[in-house]
Amino acid sequence: MVELLSLALIYFAVIDPIGTIPIFLSITEKFDYKQKQRIALRGCSAAFFILIFFGFFGDLILSHLKISPATFNIAGGAILFLISVEMVNGRRQARKSKAVVSNQNTAEELIRISSSPLAVPLLAGPGAITSIMVFGDFTTLERSILNLSAVILALFASALLLYLASWGSRFINLTISTVMSRLVGILLAAIAIQTILNGFNELGIIKI
Repeated sequence: MVELLSLALIYFAVIDPIGTIPIFLSITEKFDYKQKQRIALRGCSAAFFILIFFGFFGDLILSHLKISPATFNIAGGAILFLISVEMVNGRRQARKSKAVVSNQNTAEELIRISSSPLAVPLLAGPGAITSIMVFGDFTTLERSILNLSAVILALFASALLLYLASWGSRFINLTISTVMSRLVGILLAAIAIQTILNGFNELGIIKI
């Protein structure tokens, strides 16, 4: 149970639904709250399948590219640390906002928002994909169930937040979401540093 919650927390942090809320609300402002809720659920469902794909086939990709897991851990940890810095400095929300501006031109494009940009890149972005390739273990049935449960738990919490935000947007302002996103960023920074240290430990460079 402890490992499940730890994995779910990592995935939740890099999916960053808290930082996505104001962007989600802004790009769905023309829809009523029921439509927003359906978009949130479909977006999280699509993100789930994307992350699981990389969870199952991530090792195969690394093997084909002849990249060791320890090296990928170091690279993944570095990427996660950069993401955490963006979150703490408030730059990640601004970057996400710019990424979806081109998808706000017509009502027809907004209908497809659940798959893009909500699922990709807002939820299943590079950080989340990197995390499941670093932390995910789908080599045995038991480990697969554990990791699947962690992803489901993280995305369920994400879907719940977006679902509630759809009708409670008047109570959620930019200040609240920014503060929460920065707190999650600090936690993610600690996780990223530990991941880098674990990679160096596996390579025998340091001992921890």
